[in-house]
Formats: sequence, C-alpha cells, structure tokens
Amino acid sequence: ASQYSALVHEWHESPEAPRAQFEHAKLLEKQGDYAEAFDEYEYLIRNFVSGFSFNEVVDRQYRVANAIMTTPGRFLWIFKTTPDYEKALPLFEKIVANAPRWSQTCQAQYDIAQIHERKGELDEAISAYEIVQQNFPRDALAVDAAFRQGECLARLARENPREERRSQVAR
Repeated sequence: ASQYSALVHEWHESPEAPRAQFEHAKLLEKQGDYAEAFDEYEYLIRNFVSGFSFNEVVDRQYRVANAIMTTPGRFLWIFKTTPDYEKALPLFEKIVANAPRWSQTCQAQYDIAQIHERKGELDEAISAYEIVQQNFPRDALAVDAAFRQGECLARLARENPREERRSQVAR
C-alpha cells in the first residue's frame, strides 16, 4: 500500500499512477478500512481522467458505502452498536453526484432516502424518494419510492394532525 501511494504521489503524471491508486484503494477495502478506501476511490475519480474503469470504481464505491451502511458497529462494552448510517449517507450522495447515469444510481438514491427515513428525517426522505421517482420513473424502485414516500407523508400527517397542508398532501 505504501508503495502504491508513493508511486501516485511522487510520479502523479506517470501512466501507472491511476492503476496504483486503484490498487491502493482495493487493498484498503480488502483490509476492511472502508472509509479510507472510499476516499481513495474518490481521489482516483477526482484526480485522474483515464487509466481506470470508471464503472468499476463506482461499483466498488457503492459496495464500500453499502458495507458501511449494513455492517453493525463494534461491540461497545456488552452492547453491539447499530450500523452507522451517518457515515454512509455522504458516501451515497457522492456516488449519485459522481455518476448520475450509472446503472446503480437509482439504488444509491433510494438508499439515501432510506437512511433519512431510518434516522427519522422524514422531510428529507420524502424529497429523496421524489428524486427517485422523477429521475428514474421506469425503474422498479420508483414504485417502491412512491409507496415509501406515501408512508412518510402519512406518518408526518399523523404526527402533526393540526397541519392541514400535510394531511392533504398525505391523502
């Protein structure tokens, strides 16, 4: 890993640098250092225009973000912590921003909405589900997004019964 990093930073303009950066990120991913691996993949996308497969890098970023989202945390005393949605959210947002036409962008946007919903941020979840429906109307997830959006709207209407506008939108 240190040799790959040295090659990238000492000979940044060399044709081997993008491949070394990619291999460095893969090593970090293999070691389970997901946050650092994601950052190294992001560095590859931001600083090199060729010498790597963009789709493969974004696929790996998605796997890393998904691993962060779904892997329970380490044991804290005797209690096992829940997955860290706070850390996964900006990663999915970067993926959507980096690759708006990638094959799994719809899923990444849906994951963003689900994270907001799990965190109780219903307004943000509603907006994120709306983006899924608008940007990917023919994807099967658009139907699920519409349903989840309706569930969030109904929950907000129940929590705020005096807000007529929310109740109307929920209906």
